[in-house]
Amino acid sequence: MATTTRPRIPAEPRTCVRKKSELRNLRRSGQIPAVLFGHGDPEPIKVQARALNEFLRHHTVGGIVDLALGSTGTMPALIRELDRDPLTGQVTHLGFQRVDLNETIKATVPLVFVGEEALIKNDLVFQRQTSEIEVHARADALPEAITIDVSTMKAGQSIRIGDLQLPDGVEPTADADLPVASVTLPSIPSEVGAALDAEIAAHAAQAAAHATEAEEAEESEEAVAAR
Repeated sequence: MATTTRPRIPAEPRTCVRKKSELRNLRRSGQIPAVLFGHGDPEPIKVQARALNEFLRHHTVGGIVDLALGSTGTMPALIRELDRDPLTGQVTHLGFQRVDLNETIKATVPLVFVGEEALIKNDLVFQRQTSEIEVHARADALPEAITIDVSTMKAGQSIRIGDLQLPDGVEPTADADLPVASVTLPSIPSEVGAALDAEIAAHAAQAAAHATEAEEAEESEEAVAAR
């Protein structure tokens, strides 16, 4: 089992509103409209924005949460949808899926990379190919996130899905050879490279010219001495 204590998100039932003005008023009051679906009829609910922001400060949007829905009680659920305002970044809508902890489900789990600072100190470039993967697992084994330590990676190394250390019973749905991250040496922009090449060529030409001048001066001195 991935965890014995699940994060808790309080919620309340709400009347089904369809007008944009009603949804705006709901958000202005500090509430986020949401819907609860799966294992029954869809149910409109609302979540306190403050409570959700506190949850997001400490957790990723993956794994199972305990949704505390008023008098209905607490139920395990997944956050399947999370919409944000493209300008402010504020959450504008949520979609929760009811979950039976004994069922096998597909879910998207975030990848959390740690140790990038060590790569930067070694003048290496870390590149993410993806920030999440889809897995197939029993709901009670689903991890909230998958942490990957990249601090000891070298230039030219990559991490594939098959390299990930997943909890028992959790299987990726994508091909094991699919890359998720890689480390490379820093690249030099073409215009900078061209300028460096030109500078090196200029230095080489200058050194050759000095060598020629020195050789000619030496030959001149030898000619004078021979007279």
